Amino acid sequence: MSLKSPSVSVAIIGAGVSGLTLARVLQKHGVSCTIFESEKSATSRDQGGSLDMHADTGTRALEIAGLLDQFYANARPEGDEMRFVGKRGNLEFVLSGQIDLTNLSPDPKKWGRDIRPEIDRGVLRQILLNSLEPGTIQWDTKLSAIEQASEG
Repeated sequence: MSLKSPSVSVAIIGAGVSGLTLARVLQKHGVSCTIFESEKSATSRDQGGSLDMHADTGTRALEIAGLLDQFYANARPEGDEMRFVGKRGNLEFVLSGQIDLTNLSPDPKKWGRDIRPEIDRGVLRQILLNSLEPGTIQWDTKLSAIEQASEG
């Protein structure tokens, strides 16, 4: 069966970043899909902190999804460095990706594979939500069982 067949429909469990990215890629290729999400809505809870996006996984997935420019518009390359501060506010140590941010190209597409820009999870989720066809997500729906279809 061809992926572009109108009879193909994919069920995705969860409207997290991975589920939303999968839905976007499927829709870009003409595949019908529905996301089933237990949260009541897209705004029912905080989405947490930031995500560290690696070139060969997260950033590549967003490229396939056609959302790389939107990602770069909201990403922070300086997120590659972390500073640990003690109880009294003194700098204990710095973990750095050894990236010289002073000479970083203004064009994110030239950052290279060593840069792991961060993006706020909520911002990335909103980019993905906005990219989906209306009605893709069935909110407030919990998975209760999975059964094999009689036709295999």
